[in-house]
Amino acid sequence: MTANDLLQQALQAGLHFEADGEHLRVRGDEAVIGAWAERLRPHKAALLHLLANPVPVQTPNATDWRAVRDAYYSHHHTCPVCIAAGKGYGLRCGAGASLWATYSATPWPGYSR
Repeated sequence: MTANDLLQQALQAGLHFEADGEHLRVRGDEAVIGAWAERLRPHKAALLHLLANPVPVQTPNATDWRAVRDAYYSHHHTCPVCIAAGKGYGLRCGAGASLWATYSATPWPGYSR
């Protein structure tokens, strides 16, 4: 199991993660944290790397809403930080926040805000 798979499962179990330098902050129900602690501990370095270093992406031309949507979805569905943010747990990573801002501001044909 990869660190990304482990992170996804832990997020689904209700845990919330935050990288704080060399520390991995885990929040959630104490019983759930206790059940996951031994599984997470050997992957601490990889989890910190996933949380602190999201995959950089290039923002597409903002006039093509489909390209903007596809770029955001492509990043969002592979970034554990953005997945957690989409569920209401924390903020998007830097790349995800940039893509989300572009996606949110891009006009869709036939739709006005």
